[in-house]
Amino acid sequence: MLLKRPTINKLFVVAVRTQAQAIGICREFVDQEDIQAIILCSGFTHSDIAEISEMVGKNVRGLVARGDGPSNRVSIEVMRREGYFSEK
Repeated sequence: MLLKRPTINKLFVVAVRTQAQAIGICREFVDQEDIQAIILCSGFTHSDIAEISEMVGKNVRGLVARGDGPSNRVSIEVMRREGYFSEK
């Protein structure tokens, strides 16, 4: 019997503030890691996604995560922790 070793996948999570940062980070991951997909939050516009998709090339999938209530709360907490919201 041949036993296959399970595939180990990695998930990298990066919070960015701008499209330029997103492109830079995506470029780094394409150059330095063997990535198959980039999952973007719903804050990216169609134009942003198209630009990133073009940059990463046809071998890397560009996906957009559309959140529900619980996932939005998680996203907001990450953004708060990263300083996206000014303290009042």
